[in-house]
Amino acid sequence: MDYIISSIYLTLAFVTGYIIGLYAAAKGGAIDTMINGLLSFLNSIPPYVMALILIIIFGVLLKVVPISGAYSAGVKPSFTIKFVEDVALHLTLPLLTYYLVIFPRLGVRH
Repeated sequence: MDYIISSIYLTLAFVTGYIIGLYAAAKGGAIDTMINGLLSFLNSIPPYVMALILIIIFGVLLKVVPISGAYSAGVKPSFTIKFVEDVALHLTLPLLTYYLVIFPRLGVRH
């Protein structure tokens, strides 16, 4: 399961970081400064703080993703569409957290 999470968030972070970095370098000026400033700000947030912020926003306040478990209690583990969708929903918050932690490190200029 960890390999799935790692491969997905690293691929997404690399692709978007690379694209945004190229866009910022090509445009230059205010857009470059704004993108680098935003990525530097996101880069300065510790991973555990980012995780807590995302849990509070998306799990507690908005209630759009579950905040615990690999799958819901009522879903029986099997290779069905319902189970795969439930696991994917439970993977959303960890993937988003990993993505927002790694992405700024790949896109910001050092």
